[in-house]
Amino acid sequence: DKTNSSSNSRYIPVGQTIGVALCGDNGVYTKDQLSGFTWTSSDTSVASVTGSTEYGGYMGTITGNKPGFATITVTDGQGNKRYFYIRVYKDITAMTGNPTTFKLGKGNEHHLEVGSGEDISFTPADATFTTTYDLEFKSSNTSVTTIDNNAWVKGVGVGTATVSAKPLHSANITNFQIVRTFQVYDHSLQLIHKDPDGNNSNPAFYDEFAHKPIPEGATLYMVAGDMVNLAFLYTQNYSSDNRVKLTNQHDFSTATTSGIVSFIDKTSGTTPYVQLKALAVGTTNVSVVLDGDDGFFGRSFKVQVLPKFTWASGDYVSHSDYKTTSTYPSNQVTTKSVVVKAVKSDGTAYSSSEAAPVSWSSSDESIATVSPLAGSQTTVTPKKAGLVEIIGTDNSGNTRSFWIQFYVPISSLTPGNFVGGYTSGSTTVNLTYATNYSVSPSNATYASIDNFYNFKSSSTALATVSSSGVVTVDCDNTGNASITASTTRAGVTDAVIYNVLVSTWHLRCGTYFGSSSVMADGSTYSSYSTIPIENGKEGTFQVQIDKNNNEIIGRANYKVTVTSGTDVISISEANNWASSNGNYFRIHGLKTGTAKFSVEVTGTYNRTTYYFKRSGYTVRVQ
Repeated sequence: DKTNSSSNSRYIPVGQTIGVALCGDNGVYTKDQLSGFTWTSSDTSVASVTGSTEYGGYMGTITGNKPGFATITVTDGQGNKRYFYIRVYKDITAMTGNPTTFKLGKGNEHHLEVGSGEDISFTPADATFTTTYDLEFKSSNTSVTTIDNNAWVKGVGVGTATVSAKPLHSANITNFQIVRTFQVYDHSLQLIHKDPDGNNSNPAFYDEFAHKPIPEGATLYMVAGDMVNLAFLYTQNYSSDNRVKLTNQHDFSTATTSGIVSFIDKTSGTTPYVQLKALAVGTTNVSVVLDGDDGFFGRSFKVQVLPKFTWASGDYVSHSDYKTTSTYPSNQVTTKSVVVKAVKSDGTAYSSSEAAPVSWSSSDESIATVSPLAGSQTTVTPKKAGLVEIIGTDNSGNTRSFWIQFYVPISSLTPGNFVGGYTSGSTTVNLTYATNYSVSPSNATYASIDNFYNFKSSSTALATVSSSGVVTVDCDNTGNASITASTTRAGVTDAVIYNVLVSTWHLRCGTYFGSSSVMADGSTYSSYSTIPIENGKEGTFQVQIDKNNNEIIGRANYKVTVTSGTDVISISEANNWASSNGNYFRIHGLKTGTAKFSVEVTGTYNRTTYYFKRSGYTVRVQ
C-alpha cells in the first residue's frame, strides 16, 4: 500500500490477523525473486508479526494484540528496510441511538453527544473509536435537518427527520444506523406577561411583543425598572397549550453588557419561562435558551432600556401641530399613511431620545394600525374608512389623543339627468346619491349630497338649486342647464353633478291596429292635434321629445286619464316594459264621438328623471 505512512496507518481490530507481502512496481514479488528477509514489530504487545520462511521471508502475518500504534519493519540481507504502519483498535460490537424524539427549534442547533443517556452509546464502553468525530452522519430529510462533520444537527424546516451514523473504523458495523429522531418546530419566543410583579407603570408599552413572536435579532424596548416574562412556544401563535415543555429542562440566558438587564430562571414546574428585568438605560444583546434532555430552543435579540417619560401639562400628540377631538377630527384619505408625533406645549416635537418610551395604540385596528408601538412618533396606516383615536401613553399611564377621520376619496363623479317636457309646469328634484348621480369608487365615504356645497346652475331661468341640493326646474322654458357642486374632503371642485334638459314634445303612435289611411305607425300629435281612431280599433302611444335624436320615453311610468267621453274611448297603461321600446299607453275606440284625456309621465331610471305633464288631448272616434 503506497499510501501507508506514519500519518495514514492501516487499521486492524484486536484479534484480527492480516497478511502482507513485499511488492514492486509490477506487483507482489515471488519466492524466486526474494529471499532472506526479516520481519519485526516496534511493539509486539500491540501488534506481532511473523515472516514466512516457506517463501524466503517476502511475506508476513500481522496480528492485532491490543489498542495502540506499531511499526512493522522488513529488512533484507543487505540491511535495507521498508516499513508498514499499524493502528490496532478495540472494535465496536454495538451502536445504540436514543429512542426519544428530540425537539428542536427551527434555526437552532444540537450537538450529538456520546454516552449513557445521551444521543449515542457504544458497546463495549471502552471501544477505541467512540467519539462523534469517529462517525459519518446523514439526515433522512435535509429540508428538515442537516448535520455536519462535527455532529451539529440544525433544524432548517418544520417536520420530522432521522439522523443516522456509521463508524469510520469498524469491522462489525459497516452500515448506517438511526441514532435519533428530530422534530423541528417553527417555534417562537414571546412576551407572556407585560407586568408580572404589578409594578410596571405602563404595561401597554409592551404590546408590540405581548403574546407575539420576538424575531431573531429584533429589538425589545423596555423602561428602566420594568420587568417582563418570556417563554418559548412550539408555534408562532400564542396559546398556553403551545408552551414548550422539556424533560429535565433548564434555562440559561446571557447578556453581553452587564448591568443593563438581569434574568431570573423560572424553569421549575411544567411551564418554564424566564423573567427579564430592565436595570439601567442602555442597549445589550441577549440570548434566551431552553435546554433539556429531549429538546433545545433558543433566540437572540437586543434589549434597549429607555428612561421613564411623563407627559407635561399642555403636551399633545398631532399630525400637523394642531389638536383634534372626536367631533373635529383630522380628515385623512385611506390611501395614505399619517405620522403622529409627541408634541410639547410650545408646539415643538419631542426628539426621539426625549419621548422614546411613549407607547402608541389605535382605538380600532380594523380602521387603522400604528407602528412602531413605542417612540416619539408613530406611523398610522389606514385599513378602511372610519373615525379612530390614536393614543400616546407615557410611563405613568397618562394619555394624549389624536383623532383621525379616514375617508375613501371620490376619484370621479358621474352626473345624473333631468329630461322634462315643455309646458309641464315646474317640479323639484332632491338630489340623492345613487338615484340622481354616482361616484367612483362606489365605497367613497363622502358621496351623499350633504357633503357637497357651492351649488350653481348654468341657467337659473331654467333650473335653480338650493344650498342643500334641491333642484327646481321650470318646464315653461326650454333649453339646457348644468348643476355643479364641490366637496373639499372628496377631491371634487365645481364638478357637474346634474344635467337638465327641457324640450318640446308630442305623442307618437307606435302601432295602430286599424286602417293606415286613418293613422300610420310613427304618426305624432301635439296637444293641439286631434288623434283619429276607428271604432273598435286601437293604437299604442309614447312620449317623444324633439331633442336627443327624438328620444322616445319608455323608461318612465305613464298615467293617462280620460277627462271626457269615457263612453267613447278607453285607455290602459302598460308600465312593465313589456315591449322593446318600454312603457306605453293604449287608446281603444268604443263608439263614434269625441273624447279628451290628460297625460303624466314621471319616474327615474338609471339616474335620469323624466317629467312630462299635459292635458287637453282630443280623440275622435270614427
